Amino acid sequence: MKDECIAFELPDGTVRYATCPYNYKKPGETTQQWLLRAFNKTVRDNPRYAGAKRILNPVMPDGEPFAPGKPKLFMGAWRHAAEGQIVVDMPAARKLKIDQIRGERDGRFPPLDAEWMKAVGQGDSAAAATVEAKRQHLRDLPQNLNLDAIETPEALAAFEPDWEG
Repeated sequence: MKDECIAFELPDGTVRYATCPYNYKKPGETTQQWLLRAFNKTVRDNPRYAGAKRILNPVMPDGEPFAPGKPKLFMGAWRHAAEGQIVVDMPAARKLKIDQIRGERDGRFPPLDAEWMKAVGQGDSAAAATVEAKRQHLRDLPQNLNLDAIETPEALAAFEPDWEG
């Protein structure tokens, strides 16, 4: 047999999931009993998930049945539409993407800061101005991006901004 997933909807409408390892299934227990027990233990008994409701027969945004190990794009933007169908709330996914870009952007500053300090220390104002322009481009990047034209989670995940400007 194989591991399974349980999906559940939180009161705010977001969707989360938990993987249920097959080796936790008790002898003689049906799959339905096993998953219900896992839901109760993992979700219902956890105060963090108060009010959560199990989604029966969940279907991923790509139309495939929910399964452990499958890519789960923009999970923080998942919503339960109906009949087990999970969809990606694209405005929420775009916000997650901007947050991801900000994190990557922040990691690009230290080398530029060092380069800028070296140029200033050497009195090379032209090099310092060039590096400062790159730093300003990075600072402005998230608010200058318009991701509204990106309509699918796959395209949004593949999007890379122009880091160099």
